Amino acid sequence: KEIVAKSSSGGIFSAVADLILKKGGVVFGAVYSKDRHSVIFGSTDEFDLDEIRRSKYTESFVGNTFSEIKNILKTGRQVLFCGSPCQVAGLKRYLEKDYDNLLTCDFACGGFPSHRVFDNYLTELEKKYGSKTKSVNFRTKKFGWGRHGISITFENGKEYLSPAETDPYFRSFIYTHLINRENCFD
Repeated sequence: KEIVAKSSSGGIFSAVADLILKKGGVVFGAVYSKDRHSVIFGSTDEFDLDEIRRSKYTESFVGNTFSEIKNILKTGRQVLFCGSPCQVAGLKRYLEKDYDNLLTCDFACGGFPSHRVFDNYLTELEKKYGSKTKSVNFRTKKFGWGRHGISITFENGKEYLSPAETDPYFRSFIYTHLINRENCFD
């Protein structure tokens, strides 16, 4: 119950990730940068699984993740890569061959907003709350399972909490698609 409550969509990612980790493998997925203003890819060699778990509704930077994965795969270690469908396709194209020790996981994707929009959104909230961002949860369960909501906590202990339909970032992304990148629809 605890893992399901911490997860965005029921916990299947955690179950698969735990299996890979028990076999000595490594899990790659999206994590927030230290300042929480951008999303990067990280692995369980560097980050706790809790940081990879949960949806991050913004463009994420792959960086040199694909080359890291290729090097790990060559050692025979198992790898789970969780990303958007286009990121999974990009990884497979980069690798140029199939690996028996690679498991990929993607999700139903409606496109991503730009990282710049997300950065500006958090910057404005930090001004309003007078503190730097400590954590972001786009799928808080504080409104129940059937209603999307966002919870942002700040270093000064304050919290921003909003249902998705009234939050400007979430609404512009999920409901009106005003801030989604055009290439996601091509």
